[in-house]
Amino acid sequence: MAELSFDLKMARAGDEYAMAGAIPLEGVTAIMGPSGSGKTTLLMMLAGLEPRASGTVRFADRVWCEGRRGLRPEARRVGMVFQEGRLFRHMNVADNIAYGANRRGIAPAAIHGITDALGLEPLLHRHPTTLSGGEARRVAVARALASGPDILFMDEPVSGLDDASKAQVLPYLARAVSGSGIPVLYVTHSMSEVTQLADRVLNVAGGSVAGWGVPPARLSVSVTGTAHAGQVTLDLGGVQLVLPGQGRAGDARGISLPAGGVLLSRDAPGPSGALAVLPATVISVAPRPSGPDLVLEIAGQRISQRLDPGSPLATHLPGTGDRLWLSILSAHLR
Repeated sequence: MAELSFDLKMARAGDEYAMAGAIPLEGVTAIMGPSGSGKTTLLMMLAGLEPRASGTVRFADRVWCEGRRGLRPEARRVGMVFQEGRLFRHMNVADNIAYGANRRGIAPAAIHGITDALGLEPLLHRHPTTLSGGEARRVAVARALASGPDILFMDEPVSGLDDASKAQVLPYLARAVSGSGIPVLYVTHSMSEVTQLADRVLNVAGGSVAGWGVPPARLSVSVTGTAHAGQVTLDLGGVQLVLPGQGRAGDARGISLPAGGVLLSRDAPGPSGALAVLPATVISVAPRPSGPDLVLEIAGQRISQRLDPGSPLATHLPGTGDRLWLSILSAHLR
């Protein structure tokens, strides 16, 4: 798999940064860490927006930077989405989205697909001053995607929105990012955003890359239809479930299972309030001090689940090949 590899150093206002790593150019990589750890600085250095940075950056087989010499930011073909949106106030939504697309010669059909995925068709003739915070963030994402980037950098794109607005925006982001096929680096403090959007987690601390975090468990599903406004019905191995989100029948999507979002049992739980209940086969068991890790096969897919040390299953561990039941209590569509 192609990678974005980097080994960069920079000193600024008494702070030292030494960032090195390699990120797969596929899906969404969340960048997490405490405030001031260097998350946004890493994006700026990779994008060529920090002239004091030096080192190497390679995007697949292209050299972006070597020493202090590197490609200009526009030559790196990075789409940027910031916290504020930064829309052009004198342009309507359609013109904001078309701004970068026209310069890159992006086909109108591709632009339509982006605006459709983000639910922006009803807003195209409005101006930024008339948009809600959530609507403005969706337009900013559409403008970045429509510019035809090779990679998209998103710096806390839903920061400052209230919980209700985030809940409305994130399903659109998940759908647009999933459908674009463009790799994304996504800076956030929020584990719920990571669960809903990210394929992997890169931790940053003290101006350095601190290693990879535990990615959220994922299962592939297919959209079978619309349940209610803002909700879709999904098929998972012949089991139907309903989740908030955007999609059309036949779309191949995924669901993320947050920590605490599943319950494992030896016996079928019977009628319950779970979103779905599926049989699971134990593939492997790995005892750990923080709780045993199970690898399970569910509907032909494999996921890892860590057991709470005090749970009945952890007290009497299942064995390889044992049949369990997995109840999905909460999940996010992506």
